[in-house]
Amino acid sequence: FQSITGDLIAELYFRADILILAYFLNPFSVGIYSFVSELVKGLTLISVMVQLNFNPIISKLWAANDKNILISNVKRVRNNTYLIYIPISLLIGVSYPFVIKYFVKEMYNMIHIYCFYILLFGIFIFSGFQALYGLLTYSGFVNYHLRRSIYSLIFNIVGNILLIPFIGIY
Repeated sequence: FQSITGDLIAELYFRADILILAYFLNPFSVGIYSFVSELVKGLTLISVMVQLNFNPIISKLWAANDKNILISNVKRVRNNTYLIYIPISLLIGVSYPFVIKYFVKEMYNMIHIYCFYILLFGIFIFSGFQALYGLLTYSGFVNYHLRRSIYSLIFNIVGNILLIPFIGIY
């Protein structure tokens, strides 16, 4: 129950910004932001693939009580995930304006380009941690995973409520 609840809260975390933007901004701006947000959030799937391959290793090392090797593997996975995301983020960051200009010309000079780069940077920072998302659950600390999810959601909601009225879509 705690694991499922934690995952549901984590999914809500990824939608909270759009829900709060909808309260403060016009539907057009929210739609543009939602479009960009979903594009960028799709990049987290690479971290999820790393996570799915790493989760059995976590379980095995935790069950064997081999914490030193576990810690070394956690650091290696985090660092290698960042190395994977550097060229991907650069390629997508450079190509995005050209893709938008080619397919949706009227959107080329809009505010979403700045939102795209802000969100892309956030996904890059998140990528190393996303790859280790199952660490707490697979090492038997489901309650910590749930609490982390709740605290993250609260921080996201409060941050959005405080910042959106002052800086808008950014």
